[in-house]
Amino acid sequence: MNLGAAKLTEAAVGKPKRRYQSVKRRVHPEKASFQGKFWTPPREHKKMLEEVGKKLKIKTLEDWYKVTQKDVLEHCDKMIFVHFYDSSIQTALKKIYPLHQWEEWKFPKVSKHFWDSLYNQRRFFDWLGKQVGVENDLSKWYQVTQGDISAHRAASLLRLHYGGALWRALMAIYPLHDWKPWLFSARRSPQFRRDFVEQRFYLEAMAQKMGIKEKADWYQVTQRTLIDNNLHHFVQDIYDSNLPRALKSVYPEHPWEGWRFNSRLSRTFTSNDIDSKPS
Repeated sequence: MNLGAAKLTEAAVGKPKRRYQSVKRRVHPEKASFQGKFWTPPREHKKMLEEVGKKLKIKTLEDWYKVTQKDVLEHCDKMIFVHFYDSSIQTALKKIYPLHQWEEWKFPKVSKHFWDSLYNQRRFFDWLGKQVGVENDLSKWYQVTQGDISAHRAASLLRLHYGGALWRALMAIYPLHDWKPWLFSARRSPQFRRDFVEQRFYLEAMAQKMGIKEKADWYQVTQRTLIDNNLHHFVQDIYDSNLPRALKSVYPEHPWEGWRFNSRLSRTFTSNDIDSKPS
């Protein structure tokens, strides 16, 4: 039989089936050790974590909030902690104690994408509201300052997702509430002082409140109007009490005529101006 005929016969009949025999695979000792530990039942993981807790003098689950990843790695089975829980003490605690309501922001550091979830942001702000005296009345947030929440580690969330502005966070997290931006203090954040887009949004909200429909209506605004509507904080803190300069900075495309503004709008507010009653 020539070579061509042999190939033709093999194609028609098919290759002979190979008998597979059960062969015991050799596994490297280190890999075998990893496989055994990886598949350890969770209750063994809990026992391991309890042993770590004893070494770290953990008495209640709340005490875990002060424990760092480095603390755990020094006292536990590193292979289990790294490969089963991605080196995260938060992940380990949530899986081993699933019935406990963990508040991740209390740990020294939250997981990488924790703040990307609006659900997590809402949980945090519901908790934060209780810490600063805002319970079920969302309107109390108007009196809360940046300093009030800085002690509760809210700065990272605000900086990452809301340009450091508390009022923007609240409007996104509680969208069904009828927020009034002009009631928030203008002393929001350093970013706000440099962000003309945010300042424009704020001034447009204030203009709506004051009945200003056209840019020319700003010429009729008096110092008393600014004080009565709490806009003097914004003008005073960012533009040295100079409303014409504020409007020219926020609306540079508009041809402002400086001589048409009230002359008193270019001077500093005094305590007498703010405390005096409307004439």
